[in-house]
Amino acid sequence: MEAANPSWSPDGRQIAFSGRPAGTFVNFKLWLVSAGGGDAAPHPAGIESGNDTIWSGDGQRILLGQESSGGNRVRILHLKTGKMETIAGTEKLFSPRWSPDEKELFAMEVNTGKPHIFDSVKGEWRTLSEQPIGWPKWSRDGKYIYGEADSTPSLEAVRIEVATGRREGIVRADFKVIGNSGSWLGWTEDWEPLLVRDLSSTQVYRIDLDR
Repeated sequence: MEAANPSWSPDGRQIAFSGRPAGTFVNFKLWLVSAGGGDAAPHPAGIESGNDTIWSGDGQRILLGQESSGGNRVRILHLKTGKMETIAGTEKLFSPRWSPDEKELFAMEVNTGKPHIFDSVKGEWRTLSEQPIGWPKWSRDGKYIYGEADSTPSLEAVRIEVATGRREGIVRADFKVIGNSGSWLGWTEDWEPLLVRDLSSTQVYRIDLDR
């Protein structure tokens, strides 16, 4: 099977990930597996997960950016009851993330990658920046969104201030990077960027055959 974007449960006992049969292009489903392995299985209800599976701090809920023919929806799965809670205004959003205090939501706009923030006070979404971002991650204090700028061919790590939308560059890679679908960017606990360097060959060769 094909697995994408795994995430640890808060107690470290389970891993959630998006999965689908290898070689297919069907929508991803939510899969769960224990940390020891050996029991990977789709959630009993066969719930579509989109690209991301994000645990709540209490381990009782999983945030999903579902895909369907009718459009995207950000939903919350309550694991004990199986109830699916739909977040309003998310018809064109995907890749959701809870803020550290779980009072705000981050998501990206389909096709454009523009970042959006859900304002829990006003009960509505606002555009954080007109520039796209990839591989988003909240800072521990909830003041910034870290991620990848759309800066092909090189990769630039940036952060955006949630309150103002101000964007600042952190570092730009001076080498070719790669991931499971395009480039990839992660972060250490000390907020140092993690990248996968592409060392594959792109040379063109001529072979002269003996006749």
